[in-house]
This record gives sequence, C-alpha cells and structure tokens, in this order.
Amino acid sequence: VNVKLREGAEEGLKFKRRLQANGCLELWFEDPLDVFAFPLDEEAWTQLRRTTRTAEFELPPYSAKAWVRRQVLDTLEAHGCKLVPVQKWREGKHWQGQHGPVIVEWTCIHGPQVITSISVESAPIGQDQAGQDSFKARADLEAAIKELVLDDEPLITMNYMTAVATWAAGQQIEPIR
Repeated sequence: VNVKLREGAEEGLKFKRRLQANGCLELWFEDPLDVFAFPLDEEAWTQLRRTTRTAEFELPPYSAKAWVRRQVLDTLEAHGCKLVPVQKWREGKHWQGQHGPVIVEWTCIHGPQVITSISVESAPIGQDQAGQDSFKARADLEAAIKELVLDDEPLITMNYMTAVATWAAGQQIEPIR
C-alpha cells in the first residue's frame, strides 16, 4: 500500500493499493473512499492504523484530538515509520489509446534527490470481472510506450515505491552512465 500525506492541490491522506505486477507494468487501485481530508476522523485513523500494522508499525488508538497533518507525521515517526518527504512538480498530458486515454506524466523531483520521472498510466476503463479491461489498459500502455519511443531512451524502469524505499535507506538512484 502506498500511503501519501499530501499538502497542496491534493492535500490529505491517500491510500493506493497495488493489485498486481507484470514486468514493468503494475495495476494499482485508487478508491475515492480511500482519500481523507485533514484533520483525520476516526475512520481515516482506523484505516491508517490497519495499514501500518501490516508493516509492523503499531499506532495508538484514535483519540478525539485534531489529527492534522503535522501531528500525523510526528506520530508516525515516533512509532518507527521512516518519513520520506518528496518535493516535486509534475505535468501530464493525455495520449489517446485504442481503448481509452493514457496519462503521460513527467515529474521534476527536487528532493530528496534531483531527478526527472516519466510515467504512463491508464485511466480507469471499467469493471470487467474477466480481466478484459486490464488487458485493454495494458495494450494501451504498451502502445503509448512504443509510440513515444520510451523504450529507446536511457531510462531506469522503477516504480515509485522502490524509489521511496531507496531514499528511505539514505541512498540515491544511480543514473545511467
């Protein structure tokens, strides 16, 4: 689970859940019900506790105090979570796939390391229980990568969670030489 405590345009607590991975492509689920505004209510705190427990971090039970962003960060850190602040600016464009739009996003990360990231992400296509929608989304992603010639660029294929884990370990992502 990718847990984000954001400030700015998308301020709040957000959960993103990885469902599967296939090569360099991953299927993530973002439920609109998994986005919470600050101060956090009991439902949001309970979900955060449940999520951190799976990573062996035990947070205290909910209390009636106002769980604003800074208090949540301080509590996470006090209970052993390694916080990795990421400062970035991003911009995205839509590339039209056969089955739907693909979001092509480039991100200028300013900290903890100066680096540029390029991502391709399918927009939600639908709810097909047989997995057909996942197949269509994958086909569109692969077509976008091919048409934009991303495989020919000197890029390191890495998901965001791996990048954050690298920075949390006090390391830098090594550039291709």
